[in-house]
Amino acid sequence: MRILFVTKEYLPKPTPPGLCIMNVQEALLNRGVQSDVLMVGDEEGLYSTNKNGEVYSIKSDVSFEKQKVFFPRYLIRHLLMLFTWPVPSTKRVKDYRRMITKLNKEKEYDAIIGTLFPADVCLSCSVFDHFFIYEFDSLVNNPVYKVGIKKHLKFRLKAVEKRLYDRAELIIHLNNNKEFYNKDKYKKYVRKSVYTDIPYITNKSVCANSENIEVVLGEISNSSVVIVYAGLLSRDYRSPSKLIELVKDLSKYIDVKCLFFSRGDCEEELRKAETDTNGVIKRMGYVPQAILRKYMDRADFFLDIGNHLSGEDYSLPSKVIEYIATGKPIIHMNGVNDSAINYLEKYGNAINVSEDISADDARKEVLKFIKEAKGRRIPFENVVEKFPQNTPEYTADLIIKQIERRRSNTGQ
Repeated sequence: MRILFVTKEYLPKPTPPGLCIMNVQEALLNRGVQSDVLMVGDEEGLYSTNKNGEVYSIKSDVSFEKQKVFFPRYLIRHLLMLFTWPVPSTKRVKDYRRMITKLNKEKEYDAIIGTLFPADVCLSCSVFDHFFIYEFDSLVNNPVYKVGIKKHLKFRLKAVEKRLYDRAELIIHLNNNKEFYNKDKYKKYVRKSVYTDIPYITNKSVCANSENIEVVLGEISNSSVVIVYAGLLSRDYRSPSKLIELVKDLSKYIDVKCLFFSRGDCEEELRKAETDTNGVIKRMGYVPQAILRKYMDRADFFLDIGNHLSGEDYSLPSKVIEYIATGKPIIHMNGVNDSAINYLEKYGNAINVSEDISADDARKEVLKFIKEAKGRRIPFENVVEKFPQNTPEYTADLIIKQIERRRSNTGQ
């Protein structure tokens, strides 16, 4: 049995889908199943080899960010996307398919698993047999697609989703979309749909020590309360403004250091906060996982910002689960349609700070929580018991069972 995962970003700096794939790959390997990955890179061909399998890449077409200096070219590219959206690059679809065809001919994969989104990844995979969808983000029920001109192009999203669902042999949804996909219009896909959760409950999240830590931590005294935020920030649905004000307020009463490992459109706000607080808040940027884990090991608390969503969108930030895996205490700023609240209440080592209370009351509640929870850690085995669907093994088993079911039905 051998599997191919197809995604956009995997190495050297994986986004959450890439990290999920890595975790599931290890679980698959523990069950005797190797898996390869196809991603977008700087060159085409074999990128690296590891114990799980091989990593291949297609060469990225013109990057928007790198080519902004060539304004006419950049503008033309965006105008062309109006005709292809939600597929960001038709060329990339062709490049993915060419490489998948080559690899599949050599290895005869038992499953070709495309991640959503962007849509071009799964569209590339959909022409092949044994196509599975690993749906980290819904195409139709997605906050990114509910702003600007995109909100008027929902009919395109629905058409692409239908095409993918019709072709898929298995659709792996996340639990936060379960209510949305339980609607009558999706009943025809119920036989090929399964539900899982973000596979971040792993022993990798529990670091033993912090030797050889980066220079920044050398500047922090042992008495400091170290708080870490890791993940995407967005002015539209995950703004750090209230969190920044809370940390400023806390720093008047305790020795605190708050490190933001983030990306998104709020970095300038963080840069200003770093200056205003004289380094109490520190902007760390988006770093490789190996480095981030060192800081997470030193952290006394984790910070989390609940999504501010509308309608039927209950997307869950993946970092919430990674925080939970460590067993450490979590300070969570509640959002709207905030799925994280239920997870953190079940976890039992977190405080959910309501939006409805005053800044003064929020500071008092958090100070009390810091005093009571510092050093408290839930054993890993207890976390696994509470969140079995968040283990990579759960998702790996869903994939293997579908392949075995097909083999049994076809007599292979």
